[in-house]
Amino acid sequence: MEVENFEAGKLKLKRLTDYQTVVTIELPFRVSFNNYINNILQLNVHKESDVKLNPWMILGIALDSKENRTAVEQLDELKKNLHFNLVNGFREILRTIQDSNTIMQIAFDEYLSSNSVSYFEILLIFSITLTIVSLVLVSRELYLMTRTKNKILNIFSLLSNEEIKKVYDICDMFLDQFENGGY
Repeated sequence: MEVENFEAGKLKLKRLTDYQTVVTIELPFRVSFNNYINNILQLNVHKESDVKLNPWMILGIALDSKENRTAVEQLDELKKNLHFNLVNGFREILRTIQDSNTIMQIAFDEYLSSNSVSYFEILLIFSITLTIVSLVLVSRELYLMTRTKNKILNIFSLLSNEEIKKVYDICDMFLDQFENGGY
């Protein structure tokens, strides 16, 4: 059975009726598992005394004859949900999850054993190549910028202080005019 069939596959589960009888129902795995999870979440809002069950409920034994049911009381939804989880959660639902896990493990092992190059490996090689090329280009630009900066500083080292002051004043005047919209 493939993994896709697990969600649609029917499970035979035990369900407690309102009058303490156990019936077998068929539900798709997806619905069964959602019920199981939702019932677990409901347990947080109840006290411990609210979730006590009779031993026959936990064992999943049906009380068919009226002699076995001396005081038949109508069960609330919490006890029916708790019975559903205890009886089915560790039987059919768990067995189906284990079967699904086994099939997934086999499929994963087959995938790993195949020798073909996957899209992930192609993407990984492309990403590494792109990163290395980008690093080389950025390093080259940094080198050129540093070299240009050193040339400019060397030119200024050849000038006297008065000439540097003149160049500074000219640059300052240019920036003022540029900020005021003169250029």
